[in-house]
Amino acid sequence: MSHRSAQIIESMKNWRKECLCLLAAQLLLYPISSLTQSSPTDLTNLKLEDILAMRIIPYAEGEINMSPELPQERFRFAYHYVHSTFEDYQSGRTKVPTSQLQAQFPVLPLEISQDAHLISLGYIINPRLSVDIQLSYVQQSTYHISRVPGFDEFTIRSHGVGDTAIGINYLLWRGEKDSLHLRGGLILPTGSINEKGRTPRDPNVDTLLPYTMQIGSGTVDFNPSLTHVRRSGKIEWVNQLQGTIRIGKNHHDYSLSHRAMAKTAFFYNLLPYLQPSVKLLGVYWTRLHGQDDDLVLPNGVYPAPVTNPSLFGGRKIDFLLGLRVPIKDGFFKGQQFEIEAGVPVYQDLNGPQPGENWRIATSWNFQF
Repeated sequence: MSHRSAQIIESMKNWRKECLCLLAAQLLLYPISSLTQSSPTDLTNLKLEDILAMRIIPYAEGEINMSPELPQERFRFAYHYVHSTFEDYQSGRTKVPTSQLQAQFPVLPLEISQDAHLISLGYIINPRLSVDIQLSYVQQSTYHISRVPGFDEFTIRSHGVGDTAIGINYLLWRGEKDSLHLRGGLILPTGSINEKGRTPRDPNVDTLLPYTMQIGSGTVDFNPSLTHVRRSGKIEWVNQLQGTIRIGKNHHDYSLSHRAMAKTAFFYNLLPYLQPSVKLLGVYWTRLHGQDDDLVLPNGVYPAPVTNPSLFGGRKIDFLLGLRVPIKDGFFKGQQFEIEAGVPVYQDLNGPQPGENWRIATSWNFQF
């Protein structure tokens, strides 16, 4: 066997070993993020983890040039919009009839709609180090039915500035075709957890809305991620492990779910200005920790599933298709547009809780 052949075989073995290690790491993390029965802050956090963290890192997703030189355009601006809808209650992997839930809870949210607008700014300090900050504005509306007189059907809404995320991104290693990136981030509690509205708990005054209708988390959250990017020909392969760790409890004596996420994504450079993608996203999230006693009736009854901390958490796998359009010349040169849509292919929920139906996201970003 020639020396060259031996090198090729050894390279194939190393590549196979790397693939198996990455897959094992994802599978190990997954049983131990997404949006099912969550607060709007989880919607913005997911987009930060799934898109922004990689985009800000030099030479990561979308950056074909692997040169170690510092680019002239060191700032990056990005705008993201995400929309998700939730309905159809599940307990475990089984759907629960609405009639059964109406007998169990006085109030039942039926349709939840969440929207997030995110603006982010990143700065490349040197070829290995960059920083970023993300601001968000979130909106949510929830349609309910209830057994309470005067509230047979009603809708509550909340909106406002969400939590603020800051992060440091570091290029751990870069090879001829591969790179490995580490992110350490903090999510600051700038979003409100005091949103109120007219609910059946008191028909005369506005009362505190449930966890899912609050805009922020109320806690400082640690948001790390590890990203591997490999490019071979027209294929770009991205693997990512991420987490959100809540630090302490907020002033209402609870904290939102801890979350872990594993993602694998393939991008194909079909044309210089057209890059379709396919992604698998596995998420695990816990029940809430603690409880806001203002959401519980005096007799200890939870008026709705979204007021019971035990009915949060689960695991889920999403399948997403996307299309990325990088502009190479003309007036919009250097800008990049993307649209992505997906559905859950597997949901196992601590229920009953409403499952996610579908999600769509768009983004626009450029460097300057």
